[in-house]
Formats: sequence, C-alpha cells, structure tokens
Amino acid sequence: MRILYFFMGLLIFCTVGAPDVIAQKKQYPEPKEQLLPFVDRVLEVLVDKELQGAEKKIERRQKIMDLAQERFDFVEFSRLVLPDDQWKALSGGERDHFVSLFKKLLEFAYINKLEGYGDQKVVFVKQRFNKTRAVVHTKLIDEKSEEQVIYLMILRDNGWMIFDIVLQGTKDEKKVSILKNYRAQFKEIIANEQYSGLLKQLEERVADLEKKS
Repeated sequence: MRILYFFMGLLIFCTVGAPDVIAQKKQYPEPKEQLLPFVDRVLEVLVDKELQGAEKKIERRQKIMDLAQERFDFVEFSRLVLPDDQWKALSGGERDHFVSLFKKLLEFAYINKLEGYGDQKVVFVKQRFNKTRAVVHTKLIDEKSEEQVIYLMILRDNGWMIFDIVLQGTKDEKKVSILKNYRAQFKEIIANEQYSGLLKQLEERVADLEKKS
C-alpha cells in the first residue's frame, strides 16, 4: 500500500518533549490545527519543482527531516514499539541506542518511498481529545483514491506530537497501526532471539541500508 510507506517515511526524525504535567500548564491550538498544516507542508516539499531530481535528494530529505522534527514524538514511538518490560529494563544509554537505530531504520527504509507523493489533498474528518491524548481522523485524497489516515497524538511541552498512525485504504481493508505492526514484529524477535537478537538485526539492517544509500 503506497500510503503505508508514505507515512512510515514520515515517522523518523523527532525527539521526546517534556512531561505531560508541564504541557498542561500551557495553552495550545487544537490537535488538528497543528497537524494539518504540518502534513500540507510535507506534501509541498514533495512537489516543489526546485527540489526534484536525484541531485536534490539530500536537500529534499533534509527539509522533510526538519519538518518531521516539529510534529513527531519519536522517543514515545520507540518506547511503545517495544514490550513494556523490555523498555523498562534498558538503561538510558541502551534506550538512546535503540532509538537511534530505529530512527535510522525508518529513515533509510522508507525515505525513498516518499518519491511520487505530493498531489494528494489532506481533508479533516473529526477529532477527539482530552488533556493529554488525541485521535485525529483525516482523509488523503487524489483523483484516483481516498485513504483514511488516523493520527494518535500526545501533548508535550512543545505541542501536540504524533506517536502512531493508523492507515486504512478502502472501507473493506483492514486498519494498519504502524506502531502495533512493529511492536508485533519486535515482540516475536525478542521471544525467539532475546533483545540482543533484535538489536543485532536492527544494526545489520541499518548498516546495509547505509551502504545502499
């Protein structure tokens, strides 16, 4: 599914914000008001005529990375993608290493999948949120298709941040949570090869992708 790779490609370059209790002391726009302009800006980069072509690949990638920093909580994503007990068992340095590897995995595995996107229009459908959590429903529409895209967000000190995206093409297609998809894969690997086995696979995969980039 093209749209799956598109949004997985976006899930790559962010850092954790301040604790929820701090975030609650500030006033922020509603989740949709921070989300929709962000997605539009990413799509604009992809169709920017001055950023087209292989020779502009690095510059184009950097612009998308800069935008993603603003709206993705990648550390939260990394925490939730591992089994709870495994994340708790990691030291601060081990967590940093995992986040770094997972970040690079998504970057190298999916950044090239972004090519060819940009002619879509993002349409807001609905949202629901409380003090620290939000679910925003949107549609990604072009002349030929309509994709449902649901964003799960958390309120941090720097605003509403994405920590999972749920995708659904047609009404008959099964919903796909990017977070749950990776969590299931990693849980199975850890069960069979322990955490060290998962770490080794991630390191090897990232090294291979770096050689091909």
